[in-house]
Amino acid sequence: MVAILCALLALHVVVLIDTRLNWQFTLLATEYGHRIAIPALVLACTGTFLRGRDAHAGTALLFGSALVLLIPVWQMGNITRRLPAEMQAAFGERATRGVHRMSLTSLWLGLGKPAVKRIEEFVYAKPEKNDPLRIHFFRAEQRVAAPCIIVIHGGGWENGSATEFSNWSASWASQGYAVACVEYRLAPRHQWPAPREDMRQALAWLKAHADELDIDATRFVLLGRSAGGQIASASAVDLRDPAIRGCIAIYAPHDMMFARRFAFESDVLNSLRLLRNYLGGDPEEAAENYRGASAFSTADSHLCPTLLLHGTRDTFVWNMQSRRFAQRLGKLGVAHQLIELPWAVHGFDWPYDGPSGQITREAIDGFLHAVAAD
Repeated sequence: MVAILCALLALHVVVLIDTRLNWQFTLLATEYGHRIAIPALVLACTGTFLRGRDAHAGTALLFGSALVLLIPVWQMGNITRRLPAEMQAAFGERATRGVHRMSLTSLWLGLGKPAVKRIEEFVYAKPEKNDPLRIHFFRAEQRVAAPCIIVIHGGGWENGSATEFSNWSASWASQGYAVACVEYRLAPRHQWPAPREDMRQALAWLKAHADELDIDATRFVLLGRSAGGQIASASAVDLRDPAIRGCIAIYAPHDMMFARRFAFESDVLNSLRLLRNYLGGDPEEAAENYRGASAFSTADSHLCPTLLLHGTRDTFVWNMQSRRFAQRLGKLGVAHQLIELPWAVHGFDWPYDGPSGQITREAIDGFLHAVAAD
């Protein structure tokens, strides 16, 4: 029975099944599977729970499952070996200084996860009387005039929370970066360009209160995941603010017309409904919203340096979104880097310590050091 359960979990590393439940199992298998592989190998070697005529088959199944569950770690190793050179080529030599490197204790034992110490809360706008928009603020530790990361949450433009992924925000704060996790107006009640205008107001508020927040009003980086990544890249283009030193988009869509071409009511997210609610209908009805929300269409050579991360097995947001955007940035001459994770699915950085988390931490650390550090 143990061997069969390990095999079923390992199956999610190599077979993609597009349902919400299987997405969760795939996230478990690809980001924590290496920790399950070790006891599976021990069981196989010791023969525990494996008796009788099926013992050899059970042992083989455990060995095979363990090896499959270790695939993401092996692939992670290949990326970590070439990542410093790629980051340096994209963003300069500073991108390789003082960054996080793969930690075996973190990867295998989950040690070193930063504690969330203090989150301050501020209202930055009141577009509606009883619905204020807040910034959840992580103050940079032991530093004044700190660069500030503006984090934009995901959730299909309709859900999500500005307080999600708090371990990541605490980690950046411990490295001397202030982190402002921004709420924005949600669809279907509010449609594009409302989130962009919320980012404009949030940025203005942060600048106006820079002294009391101990941040540098000339050094901001936009960071968004999924839907938040779309808002980040489109806002980086549209706001054209020199204080925005960089943009980080993680498993995000950047071309809404391209997204609409492959959106169906029958897919796992009902992405057709999400797009219509967010952009005000189909392209024939809301052409300007589709274009304005697409950094792929609006970007020019003045766009700030951009870091893209995407899993190639993402069924919620196709990795071709990031790949096409990277190609577009290359033609425009914009400093950028796309990091594709061949094992990863949507939400791959939710497990802070997994293979994807290790790569993401190293890449973001290097990018921040290159574009925003002293």
